[in-house]
Amino acid sequence: MSRQQRTQRTERGVLRSILCAWSAVGLLLCVPGCSDTHTFHAPDVDLPPPGLGQISAWRSEEYRKDPKQVAHVELIGHLDVPFKLEPFHADTYTFVERNPDRPDWGSYVTRGYVDHSGNQRRYRVKVRQHDGVWYAIQLSRFIDVEMQHPALDDAHHH
Repeated sequence: MSRQQRTQRTERGVLRSILCAWSAVGLLLCVPGCSDTHTFHAPDVDLPPPGLGQISAWRSEEYRKDPKQVAHVELIGHLDVPFKLEPFHADTYTFVERNPDRPDWGSYVTRGYVDHSGNQRRYRVKVRQHDGVWYAIQLSRFIDVEMQHPALDDAHHH
């Protein structure tokens, strides 16, 4: 091998080492911020609107005066939610009467929950009121999953 070939080989080796070092630094810098949160929206559950007879019957049910309690009862009654056995706590729900960014939603109640995997689950219950009686018309579920960048998976599996 000629002197020129040895020099080129050495230069390529040095260049490769530098590139590997920069890649490692880039990967380390990327670790805290190299994940994306993806939101998965499960199919909505539409509930039939109640008739006037049903609304009259509900007048005697105290919880029907509170949209947050209605949301809780409807979620645990219609969906397999992780908080199914928990009692109602008003502070875990948020009621929004009108959202200027989403006027098509009308009034709704939301609740968040962090599952055992650390994923954020969110629930939205669209509610309506008739003569002081609140009822749900739609249940929505969202799961926010944090997914690591594929390069990080490769780094851990090899």
